[in-house]
Amino acid sequence: PSVGRPLPLPRRRRYRLPPPPPPPRATDDSDLSSTPTGLAAVVTESLRDCARDGLEMKNACANFDLAVKFFEKHARMLSAAPTFKSGPRRGTRSTPLAVVYHGTSRALFRSIMDGNLRVPDGKKVRHVTDDGFFGRGIYTTTDPRLAFAYAKDGIVFACLALPGKQYKATQKRDRGVPKKPGFDSHLGYEGDGAPQLVFFDEDQLLPCYLVDQRNHPRAHRALERAVRTISEKTGNARPSDGLPKSRTGRRPMPGAGAFAAGAGAPTGPGGAF
Repeated sequence: PSVGRPLPLPRRRRYRLPPPPPPPRATDDSDLSSTPTGLAAVVTESLRDCARDGLEMKNACANFDLAVKFFEKHARMLSAAPTFKSGPRRGTRSTPLAVVYHGTSRALFRSIMDGNLRVPDGKKVRHVTDDGFFGRGIYTTTDPRLAFAYAKDGIVFACLALPGKQYKATQKRDRGVPKKPGFDSHLGYEGDGAPQLVFFDEDQLLPCYLVDQRNHPRAHRALERAVRTISEKTGNARPSDGLPKSRTGRRPMPGAGAFAAGAGAPTGPGGAF
């Protein structure tokens, strides 16, 4: 019998393999270091490099967890700041970054290092010498001489601070009051001419060093360098804008320990100056 033509074989379909996935994107360390957690790591590590500034490890007290909260607060304040409309910094923002000092008793050092300075509540935390001339908050100063006047043991905290928009307070009008609405801190002056910055949110402060009258200038240099690092990594264009300045005093600056806590020491951190 005749053999018919063979049936054609089915055509094989050609399957193309999917392209390989792209290699994972390299992590950009600069991106990470501009986040609050990254900044906390960079800055606390830098501040612990004490030998660079002639300090000792016992001087460093920056707490990583407190630093994260501080930089989260910095990010919120910077994002809320107005944008420069003209000039070389057009399109950028800024919020003040200050180096401030706080004097208190040695008995409170550990609680401050672990849990930060605290806003006085009149119970667990209270002011030492008065009810708060310029408001019921945490008192600091940009002039270390005034902080040493409140230091019972001759040692003060050197801190980074976020003053933000400052309300100009007076003793007559603002003694013992809470924060003025629409402002981030209070600024007051007494007869010695030293600026007193009062904070009502502990996250606006980051204790960084414990210093005495001999080595506080070294800590100040280290903190100024930290401010520059923060500015570069966050785009905070002019962190020195809006910082308070000392005035010519009507009376001499009080001596070290002049207002140190005695029998009426505060029952919690933050109530001293």
